[in-house]
Amino acid sequence: MLNVNKVIVAGVLVEDPPLRKTGGGTSVTTVLLEVTREWDKDNAHKTEVSQVEVDVFGRAAENVNKYLKTGDPVLFEGHLKLETGESAGQQCARLIVVAEGMQFISDGREGGGGGGNRRSQSTGARP
Repeated sequence: MLNVNKVIVAGVLVEDPPLRKTGGGTSVTTVLLEVTREWDKDNAHKTEVSQVEVDVFGRAAENVNKYLKTGDPVLFEGHLKLETGESAGQQCARLIVVAEGMQFISDGREGGGGGGNRRSQSTGARP
């Protein structure tokens, strides 16, 4: 059976990315990315907005924290990870993206958009 776990997602940051350290000293940030899907159906324009959590590790996490802020566009490539836990006595689960690579992208704003440098960077993601 074929198994593929690969994700490419691009959007804008919902909030400034916080930086923290793991117990082993690795830098990590979890960003909330807003992605928009648009299409036309029955002579009407439709829009669907979703929010995706992305975990970024290592030097890439430090760069995200240093160079990106709320509203900046960015592209992440990675894999999906299922996190399970308990909230208010209920079992819950959520899918997150673990970044393996990223690219700062320009949104055309002068002086904004993550610097418009279109750098690609490996994130040193953990499995």
